[in-house]
Amino acid sequence: MPLAAKVATSNRLTWNMWLWLVWLLPAVLIGIKMFAPGGQEKLFLMLLSPIIILLAGLLGWLPRFVLKKRGFGYSPSGVSAVFAVHWWAFSLCVLGIDGADHMGPIPSPLSLAMPFLGDEIGSDVVRLSMAVTGLSYAALVVLAIFTPVQTQQRRASWTAWVAVAVTPLILIGLGALI
Repeated sequence: MPLAAKVATSNRLTWNMWLWLVWLLPAVLIGIKMFAPGGQEKLFLMLLSPIIILLAGLLGWLPRFVLKKRGFGYSPSGVSAVFAVHWWAFSLCVLGIDGADHMGPIPSPLSLAMPFLGDEIGSDVVRLSMAVTGLSYAALVVLAIFTPVQTQQRRASWTAWVAVAVTPLILIGLGALI
C-alpha cells in the first residue's frame, strides 16, 4: 500500500498546501491591509512587502524542508496542528494591528469585521497572537527536527481540524479575558 493511502487526510492536506500557503497568505494579508482604511502603515507595507513576503515564505518553508530532508512525505499530526495554530495567530496578528494618521487612530480590519471587540480587546488579541506566532514557529522547528520518522497508521487525525476550528476562538476569547 503506498504511503499516501496510510496518511490521514489532514496531514496530506497540510503537507500539500504548505508549499503555497507560506507565500500566499502573507501576500493576501498585506493586500487586505492595503485596501482597508489606514495611514502610515500602508507606506511601510508598500515599501517592505517584498521583504516581508520573502521572509515569511522562507521561514515558513524551513520546517517542511527539515521534515522532507528527514524522510517525511507528509506532515505529522502534531506538526499539522501547530501549523494551523501558527498561521491563524499570524493572520489575527496582522489583521488586528490598528492604523494611524494625522487625525488619530484608524480601526484595523479585525476591528472592522468584529466591532464588538473594542480597541482594548483588539490590542490584547494582537499581543497574544504575536506571542503565539513566535512560540508556534519555534515549536514547528523543534517538532520538525525531533519528531520520530515512522509510518502513520491509517486513522483519522483530528488534531489539525480541531486546531483550525478552535484557534481563532481561543485567541479572541483569551484576548477578551486579558
